[in-house]
Amino acid sequence: GEPFIIIQVEHVDAVNNLEDILNVSGLDAIVVGPNDLSGSIGLLGKTRHSEVMKLYDKIAEYCRSKGILFGCATGVGDQEGIKEWINRGANLLAVDWDIGHLAFSGKHSYEVTLGIYNQLKNRI
Repeated sequence: GEPFIIIQVEHVDAVNNLEDILNVSGLDAIVVGPNDLSGSIGLLGKTRHSEVMKLYDKIAEYCRSKGILFGCATGVGDQEGIKEWINRGANLLAVDWDIGHLAFSGKHSYEVTLGIYNQLKNRI
């Protein structure tokens, strides 16, 4: 089979050069890295800031115009974020990854353990 070629856009410079990037022969998809992209314009972690969202929309528009898949690496369990990306036109989503899954599971385990401790601490 043929390789599936994905480029991850994580910097405003890449957004500013999208026309050239999308002309790469064989390119199948663009995936946005929201946290790094927001950081590249001085808004690290503010992935839903209006200026960052303008960049997402610009990427989505370029991808649609070239018939290239558009997607995002979303947060683990971020249902609202996933809906936003789908509404923006994303047709390729990475909704889980190793570090995110470990962090999400670790937080859940901590919360469950803390809840049990709080219920039983008077017995200790």
